[in-house]
Amino acid sequence: MEQGTNSGFTLIELSIVLVIIGLLTGGILAGRDLIRAAELRGQIRQIEQYRTAVHTFKVRYDGLPGDVPGQNFGFAARSGTNCSGNNDGLLLSCFNYAAVPWAGSLNLGGEATLFWSDLAAASLITGAFSTSSGIVPNVQASQMASYLPAASLGGKHFIHVFSDGVVNFFALSQFTSTTGSSQFVVNYGLTAADALALDSKADDGLPVTGDIVSISSPVSVQLWNRPDPSGAAGLCSDGVSYNATNNNPRCSLRFAF
Repeated sequence: MEQGTNSGFTLIELSIVLVIIGLLTGGILAGRDLIRAAELRGQIRQIEQYRTAVHTFKVRYDGLPGDVPGQNFGFAARSGTNCSGNNDGLLLSCFNYAAVPWAGSLNLGGEATLFWSDLAAASLITGAFSTSSGIVPNVQASQMASYLPAASLGGKHFIHVFSDGVVNFFALSQFTSTTGSSQFVVNYGLTAADALALDSKADDGLPVTGDIVSISSPVSVQLWNRPDPSGAAGLCSDGVSYNATNNNPRCSLRFAF
């Protein structure tokens, strides 16, 4: 009577299979990390390109895009007062200007909108952007690219500009729409690890100092201009360092220029 052959794997064969699986898994994870690192480097390059474009514009036109008197240079029409091309060096949205000029830092419109159309009209960036000089309410997600440039990082991130009354900033976040009062609806698309990587590559790696600062506080007109508060453990940072162990997207960043 013939003995049946054993068709199972030997321990050596199983070990080889496990090693191969481990190598493949490690390669996939390493590849994913390399791709993300490249995306983050690309985001830094984009911000630097915008900074260079702003500097070139300022030298050429003696003012900031959106803030210069448009009629003097053939740019989109603006009133030349307050938040519409008054050449005061601050990029403002016109929302609630009479009360607090920079209260509309989280709003779309005014010089913050003209900024991008002026840069494009000067051939310093690519794209076609709205020339609206007033506040811009009720913008839907599908329309956002007409007002703001998409971030190199992808993931529905855009770049917005605003001022805190002293300094101008680029803001990197997921700007999904605007309300009836032109205020942005924001999703925080960056993890703390991504925010830390961006900050470390281009600045000091700290969330509340330097040119790159975390602005992931609960979105409000009052807090958007300020770094994360101390002790905010559930946010992008605790006010001292990035909460790098928090894998949930809880971060937006601002870049001074």
